Amino acid sequence: FHGEAKPGVHVLGIDLGGRDRGEIEAALRTWGNGRVTIRAAGHAYHVRRSWLVAIDTAATAKHALAAGSLGSLVSSSRVDVAPVVEPAGDAQNVLGQIARAGRPARSATVRLDGTRAVVTPGRYGRALDTAALLRLLADRRTTIDAPFARITPELRTAAAQVAAAKIDTLLARPLLVDFHGARRGALTPVQLARAVDVRADGRRFDVRLDGDRLAKIVRPRLGKWIVRAHNAQFAVAGNSVRVVASRDRKSN
Repeated sequence: FHGEAKPGVHVLGIDLGGRDRGEIEAALRTWGNGRVTIRAAGHAYHVRRSWLVAIDTAATAKHALAAGSLGSLVSSSRVDVAPVVEPAGDAQNVLGQIARAGRPARSATVRLDGTRAVVTPGRYGRALDTAALLRLLADRRTTIDAPFARITPELRTAAAQVAAAKIDTLLARPLLVDFHGARRGALTPVQLARAVDVRADGRRFDVRLDGDRLAKIVRPRLGKWIVRAHNAQFAVAGNSVRVVASRDRKSN
């Protein structure tokens, strides 16, 4: 086995035991010239393996020759050597066509329809798994169903449902308004809905009542109890001058 691959050495499913550098490189080129059918989304692509992935035959042969040991002559053992690969020149065109069978992930959303929280479910996406595709090609299959990896949406349906439940709780009943110990009526769910603010916060939704919007809704109910602030000032009457004291603002 001097100058030859040790027994049990395999690359891309090819048994290279006993082959020299030239034979190994020839076997790898033959593998690349083999045709394969890849199926995705109802389409079939008939291509050479080398159109999808280019094998550096010289570098791969070097690794194969260095792998394994002569001990396998006594005790049979298999050694799989990873090929040295790079995207093939035509790979982007072919893989791009196959990748169109994928789809982006879509985050769930929450919106208000009147006083009712409406959830639009999220959707998982999928993207062509090129590493898995290479592993399938290494199995020397002639027909392959393109492998796709699952992509998780940033905001899942469960997070939207939790937010919707919070909104339903906020709008379940009128909100009583007390000001300086006196009851000033109540805000209806319809009025409260105008102050609900829902924002994405990482992988969840933040549900709260917006203070500014809520103040605009409440302010008309306070009427005469709202006292506007003003600065201290001078009041001049004829030859006399007096100081008018400042006044603090009192409101909701």
